[in-house]
Amino acid sequence: MKLIDDKIQGVLNSNGEILELVGYDLEHIPEKVFSLTNLKVLRLRKNKIKSIPPDISKLKELIEINLIDNELDSFPQDIVALKNLQILHLRKNNIETIPSEISVLKKLTHFNIGSNRLKELPEEIGELSSLVHLFIKNNEIERLPTSIRQLDNL
Repeated sequence: MKLIDDKIQGVLNSNGEILELVGYDLEHIPEKVFSLTNLKVLRLRKNKIKSIPPDISKLKELIEINLIDNELDSFPQDIVALKNLQILHLRKNNIETIPSEISVLKKLTHFNIGSNRLKELPEEIGELSSLVHLFIKNNEIERLPTSIRQLDNL
């Protein structure tokens, strides 16, 4: 654990707002991360993370989460508690569904869910009125929900 703590200190910016743990082959998010309450940006690309624990909801200041190229089998449900979230990158995982609760992320402007195993998007995606970028390429989606027409900023 000391080695992980040292890595966190080594890649945490000076004001404690940005943490990048990229390419460390992490299988889970180190517990220490959840005590970084000033964290605004969490980048965990190119690891082997399979799930996100409920403690992610402690990071109330997060505006960006990047989990590109991990091993997530499902949408990290507790992310919906992060009301300030603006950017969510979940590309290159194994996610099959997006929960309807995604609709509570009213500040979300960028949602990258490409290269997963999605067959559909929830109708509630149309409630993300701040969304300006929705990346869904390389999934198994055959039709888009009619609510997507409500996303005027896309």
